[in-house]
Amino acid sequence: MYKMNRNTHVFIVLLILLTSLISACGPNGDPTEAVGSETVAPTIVQSTATPTLGAPTVLLAVSGDADPATLQSLQATLQALATESSLTLAVVDSLTPEQLTENVKVVVSLGAGIDLATQAPSYPAIQFIAIGQPNAVAGGNLSVIGDSLVEEERQSFMGAIWLLW
Repeated sequence: MYKMNRNTHVFIVLLILLTSLISACGPNGDPTEAVGSETVAPTIVQSTATPTLGAPTVLLAVSGDADPATLQSLQATLQALATESSLTLAVVDSLTPEQLTENVKVVVSLGAGIDLATQAPSYPAIQFIAIGQPNAVAGGNLSVIGDSLVEEERQSFMGAIWLLW
């Protein structure tokens, strides 16, 4: 029977972990898609109307500097999650206090042009999620995805693992 030493076990575990991390970071596109094919930009519904009262709503506020590929992926994911949770998804290009009505349950903001940090404390019943906002600080009812400090710490951690290896 073949015996493996501890270093081999550690190497296999790290290899599996690294492979899963790299594959999770890849694009979700079709691998058979031709290179250089044209990408279709997602359509943003330019809406300034307040969501109708009564229907629980998720607002997706999109800044002009938002990445179109990220927007398309995020919009599809939010639509699926909203439908599964019996919520309505409304996509807006700006966020005003008039849009934050009683039926809004979650506000997701994509891009640095929309500042949720100033609005979140005024609406404690709404969960705010900032994506791609380098100056946003998580706390209370504001969550931050894509925090550059956290990413830097993760990269430092992974670098330290490779140095120890």
